[in-house]
Formats: sequence, C-alpha cells, structure tokens
Amino acid sequence: ETVCTYAQHFLDAYLKKDSLQLKYLEHKPEQNGLATNYLTVEFKKAGEALPRDFELAAMVREQRSVDQLRQIFERAKAKNPDAPVFRETTINQLGYEFLFQGNTELAVNLFRLNVEAFPKSANAYDSLSESYVRSGNKDLAIENVRKALELLPNDASISEQRRELIRRSAEDRLKKLQS
Repeated sequence: ETVCTYAQHFLDAYLKKDSLQLKYLEHKPEQNGLATNYLTVEFKKAGEALPRDFELAAMVREQRSVDQLRQIFERAKAKNPDAPVFRETTINQLGYEFLFQGNTELAVNLFRLNVEAFPKSANAYDSLSESYVRSGNKDLAIENVRKALELLPNDASISEQRRELIRRSAEDRLKKLQS
C-alpha cells in the first residue's frame, strides 16, 4: 500500500504537475507519517533527455552540419560513456542521404562520427570508406575499408547475409582502390 501511495504521488506530481505532491515526494518518509526506518526513499532528478533519432536527423538536415550533433554526442558520452546517443543506422542512412546529394563533406563528417560512436562496427567503417572514395581521398578510403574487413568477422551487430554483402563490397572497393 505504501509503495502504491508513493507511486500515486509521483504520477500526480509529474503528470498533473501538482507541486504539493512533489513536496510530498521530497520529504523524508517520517515527515509523511511513516514509521522511522520503514521506507527509504531516494529522490533524484532525471538527466537531460537526449533528442530522438528523427529530431537529430532533422537538426542535421536543417543546419547542414554535424556540429550540434557532435556537441550532443560529446556531452552525453562525458556523462555516461556506455550510453547510446543515437542508433548507428540512423546516422548511416543520414550520411548516405547527403552522399547521394553530393554533399560529401557532410557525409564524411557523419560517417566519422558514426565510427567514433560505434568503433567495432564494420558497416560504419565501410560507409566511411565509401564516402572517402566519393570525396577523392584514396588513402583514407583504403585505410577504412581495411578496418571494415578486419572487424567484419567479429561484428555481432549484423546478420550473415549483411556480413557477406559488406565483405564483397569492401573487397571490390579495395581492389579498385589498389589498382
């Protein structure tokens, strides 16, 4: 019953924005009429909510820059290095969107951020390599396609079918780059 009472006060405080209920939550349980040592309550304010993936994508499209996305990424990683800030596929798709539009600089920057966020992803390195090919940076294209091929066998985030597609694409790209 006590836990239900606290849950009700919590919901009223935050959903109904009831300041009296919030004060109730901020009090020690003894101040709310409970016996000493009957209940321990720890009150913590929530951290800043990260933008959702579609909001991040809209921000990059509007600003034509990764600067604010990078700031969000760096702040979030400073607070919790293991917390995901965005999905790899979101940034990857956004990178290809700009790559196909001819904005290779923005695409490269998005793929570089994705590699930073997902350093064990063969797909992230493969996409970065492709963007370097399009931007004319052969040396970095080779370096990143090799990294993709190195990571590929142990990348648990992709299916066997996807792994095979990336392997074939990366090997073909490497052959062309080295010829």
